[in-house]
Amino acid sequence: MIGKTVSHYKVISKLGEGGMGVVYKALDTTLDRHVAIKFLPAQLSSDRNAKKRFIREAKAASALNHANIAVVHEIGETPEGQMFMVMACYEGQTLKDKLEGGPLSVDEAIAIVSQIASGLTTAHEKGILHRDIKPGNIIMGDDGQAKLADFGLAKLTGQTRITKTGTTVGTVAYMSPEQARGEEIDARSDIWSLGVILFEMLTGKLPFRGDVEPALLYSIINEDPESVTTYRRDAPESLERIAARCLAKWTAERYDTAASVAADLKQLKQRVLDAPKVSTLPGVDAGGIKSLAILPFVNAGGGADTEYLSEELPASIMNDLSRLSSLNVVSRNSAFRYKGGDFDLKKVGRELNVGTVLTGRVRVYAEEISVTAELVDVVADRQLWGERYTRKLADILSLEKQIATEISGALKLKLTGTDRDRLQQRYTVSADAHGLYLKGRHAWNKRSEEELKHAAEYFRAAADIDPNYALAYSGLADCYIAGAAFGILSPSEAFPKAKSAALKALDIDDALAEAHASLAFVTGCYEWDWIEEGRRYKRAIELGPRYATTLQWYSFHLVRMGRINEAISVSKRAVDCDPLALPVLTNLGYWYFVAREYGKSRKQCSIAIETDSSFHYAHTVLGLVHAQKGEYDKALDELTRATDLSSDNPENVAYLGCVYALAGMEEKAREILRWFERRAENRYVSPCFSATVHAGFGENDKVIEWLNMAYERRDYYLSYQLFEPHYDVVRNDTRFSSMLLRMGSGGI
Repeated sequence: MIGKTVSHYKVISKLGEGGMGVVYKALDTTLDRHVAIKFLPAQLSSDRNAKKRFIREAKAASALNHANIAVVHEIGETPEGQMFMVMACYEGQTLKDKLEGGPLSVDEAIAIVSQIASGLTTAHEKGILHRDIKPGNIIMGDDGQAKLADFGLAKLTGQTRITKTGTTVGTVAYMSPEQARGEEIDARSDIWSLGVILFEMLTGKLPFRGDVEPALLYSIINEDPESVTTYRRDAPESLERIAARCLAKWTAERYDTAASVAADLKQLKQRVLDAPKVSTLPGVDAGGIKSLAILPFVNAGGGADTEYLSEELPASIMNDLSRLSSLNVVSRNSAFRYKGGDFDLKKVGRELNVGTVLTGRVRVYAEEISVTAELVDVVADRQLWGERYTRKLADILSLEKQIATEISGALKLKLTGTDRDRLQQRYTVSADAHGLYLKGRHAWNKRSEEELKHAAEYFRAAADIDPNYALAYSGLADCYIAGAAFGILSPSEAFPKAKSAALKALDIDDALAEAHASLAFVTGCYEWDWIEEGRRYKRAIELGPRYATTLQWYSFHLVRMGRINEAISVSKRAVDCDPLALPVLTNLGYWYFVAREYGKSRKQCSIAIETDSSFHYAHTVLGLVHAQKGEYDKALDELTRATDLSSDNPENVAYLGCVYALAGMEEKAREILRWFERRAENRYVSPCFSATVHAGFGENDKVIEWLNMAYERRDYYLSYQLFEPHYDVVRNDTRFSSMLLRMGSGGI
């Protein structure tokens, strides 16, 4: 049909379809306006009953003049005999599409039901029953106005049945009990359907459910629905009573008219929702709630190309709120452990030690983004705030700021002037640059070699669009640092680029904690300027005291200065800030290992493994602990698993080779040395890896030879691996201590 002209209507695009027809957007060439044309399917145009039903819809709808009922302009027939109906075209989406983003706010649900009830009042007063009220037949305009459409099953009051089976036509989930039983119906059947929609808007679930149609019909006829307040603690009790009365099984107990429903909703809004709030919500003390976890949002659309938004949109909100002095926000590493599951928020609150949790759903429609967010006081088990937003993708920056601002208000935070400035600060005004940055962070957090390359490309593209986008340069610095840490780039290639990017970020915004931390990392791990490294870490911690990654990196500086006990203390602080972050949990276990406190190290690694048994680094450290205890079989089991889980990460392979050597499995250890030689032919390999294997053999000259090579290359691993117990074989060697002195390290 697209491109064809029917009468004086030129068909432009397809809008949707259902059992009673296909709907297209078209141009009325006579009046120069857009319309919607619904065509009765060709196979039904010859069906007498279907044709009657189609004509009846047009007549029923055209007889109604109401702001909340879709307008019908005319009905016609193509030369081929296909019936069509011309209707007004509304910009927006169906309520069905809107609900795919999750439950609506109480205010919005009431507004929609009130409008449809108003439209039904007019229809019922003219003796017209709709009989097929469902979300797919309600059009939500961009202006917030709801319009009831598709009167294809409409019936005049007192009209005789068209067919015996005609009494049960409609969508089963929204049928009234009397409709499901095939009995005569009146206006109260439409009111039942309205109650089902109200329940669904508030809870995101249908009140009656069944895996197959007979089971669903049984539930509608015989079972009582759950209470709305079971799912929505913020729903007023009077709204629960309105929903329950709409869904009364017997018509005598149901509302008599749609006008009565509209009147009760109006009264509820005036008495409860519009009343000034004078008391503090449960779970909010006079000083405001001080702790918050923001969980990854649900990608309601399911598209792989928009998956990044389900993580990076809440992460951006998290970053904004974490800058407030009066609020502790759980880090991404811990909060995002709850991605992809239906979690008990009370349990989440206990595990993360927070009083409030923010959840949400995100869906992208063409160039628009729909976001539903809910803030829950997990102590009082009550919703503090909830909202739904629909914006152009180009407006995502303002959306992030709006959500963060509204959350701070819902938490009743006392904001300083600096806090307000931080909350409204925009690092870029370019939506395109920001979108690329979000994609870059999403790729960077996956940590694979391929994704790190993609991340760097996204960050560079963002900086090209907006050369003053500090976060893009900070992200690029992190990519280069990760490249060196994962052996993707050589130190001489990675660290100067990381430093340049971090300095660029700080030139633009000297208050960017992440960039100070990145610069500190380069200063210590590559330049070996320990004093400057410490100064920069302190500045980063001052700007972001709960940024666990900075604390984790700072602990490495302390070890290099020979302050292992302080490093352990700082690592504990990092765990407090990020209690479920696996790298942070395991890093504390690693420092216990370096301090030769093997029992504590084993316990800490076990905690990480219990949290996620697939985290390779925890198995690595646990394997090293077993090796130092002489438990080589257990060590090899853990290190083999770590190597498999990390896809042959060279550091894990090196540790495996060391334990092979310690266990007397010489050929296996020598094969790993040869593996490093082959790998070094086409990419950078840290000399420390070969030194680690030779340390297992006790081949001190080889150990020193490879460590000196690492020294010449300013290798990243040299900045911390020297303190591991297996290097005790050369710790009293003057060549080893001389190298530590040249590096300026305090040792342990």
